[in-house]
Amino acid sequence: MITKDRWFFAVSLVVSVLPFSVMAIALQFLPDEVPLLVILGEEIETVSKNRNLIIGLFCLVPVAAVLLAGYLRCRRVIERNFYAVTVGAMVISLAFLCFVLYQLVVQARKTEIIRGFDFVGVISVCLSYVVALLGVPLYGLKPNDSLGFRNAYTRDSVAVWTAVHRHCSLVMVIGFTVVGTVDSFLRGYVPLVILLAAAVLMILYSLFVSQRYAKKFAEEPDSVGDGRENL
Repeated sequence: MITKDRWFFAVSLVVSVLPFSVMAIALQFLPDEVPLLVILGEEIETVSKNRNLIIGLFCLVPVAAVLLAGYLRCRRVIERNFYAVTVGAMVISLAFLCFVLYQLVVQARKTEIIRGFDFVGVISVCLSYVVALLGVPLYGLKPNDSLGFRNAYTRDSVAVWTAVHRHCSLVMVIGFTVVGTVDSFLRGYVPLVILLAAAVLMILYSLFVSQRYAKKFAEEPDSVGDGRENL
């Protein structure tokens, strides 16, 4: 993918999971019973708040579409259709998001949201999505002394640096999007702990990948190139 396509994929993926993530976060402050049908301000029917997750599952359809489009784009099976699919997925997700927010406003009318709101958890979710988007510029990051996955293997070889950062770029985008979505269901400091654990695992994974590429390039010098063959 070119840089524009990578940004398009990352932003589309994060936008696509937002409705499901928002719905999961809302479960922490909604009452056990929420209105399903409201007519002229009167609650006609109420259901368990967990029924909201059924709506959230429909929100995952655009996520699957974005992941499939990204995979096919990497395989160069589609080009122009990649933008059509991702834009369509974002439009559907934004429509879902508006519907979800409307539902939550109606359902939370009688709830003291601020008192029961988990700010640490929400901040952790937001940070996860931000880190996921940071995976995009990581793809083309040049060797430097301050940013990136710097270890003995990447510092000694530009080819290893290039291959590792291109590989880990996609892992960060998808991995931390998943972390943010999972954290949406958790409360307290647990989401923050999971986020920090994911960051540590990402560093360890980059070290493992660096060692693997360094060994491969040492055994097959002709395959070094600029790391493109490792995408």
